[in-house]
Amino acid sequence: RMYPDTDSPPTRMTRERVEHLQASLPEPPWVREERYRSAGVPKDTIYYLIRRGGAGIVDHLVETDSVDLRLACFFFGERLKGLSRDGVAIEVITKTRWRELFQRFSQSAPLVEIWRCLVRAMAKEPELTVAQIIEQEGLGTHASDWQGTVRRAVETEQPTYAQSPEATDRFYMGRIMAKLRGRVVGRDVAAELCSVRLATTQANPSTP
Repeated sequence: RMYPDTDSPPTRMTRERVEHLQASLPEPPWVREERYRSAGVPKDTIYYLIRRGGAGIVDHLVETDSVDLRLACFFFGERLKGLSRDGVAIEVITKTRWRELFQRFSQSAPLVEIWRCLVRAMAKEPELTVAQIIEQEGLGTHASDWQGTVRRAVETEQPTYAQSPEATDRFYMGRIMAKLRGRVVGRDVAAELCSVRLATTQANPSTP
């Protein structure tokens, strides 16, 4: 018989069953679109998320971990585009791993600044937890004497050619953040560098 299931006894459609089926239906795209727009997400980003399936993980993170909706939309609808174009296999990263990543973001601001590094590692070794990746990369542990690292860099490392103050700052930030990236927030390092450089310049006016 082609359709033996048609011989099954009829199932009574109760109000409870109908309500259960309605509750399991996905949110209509236009409702989701309005919700995202109300959060300040641009139209192009909304359409990209809905078309490419990113809206599902966005809503999952918002519902399970109270991730900021606008932040999640920009992360999955804008930031990850570049990595995808570079050939990073974003699609192999599971919802569980994304949850782990955003939980780490909420616990450690320095990790947010190196999200590209973390996502690349997650795509390369999807079987590892985010905690394992962070440990493997030597990240996440706060540097207790990071101010000393800034001070020592200014005292012991000098550009080998004459530079403007702005270029000199970039030189130091590059050297310092190579040691502190993922452990200290970059803006805190920049503020400390400015303070140390100002003190050095006042003590030695010839310093660039």
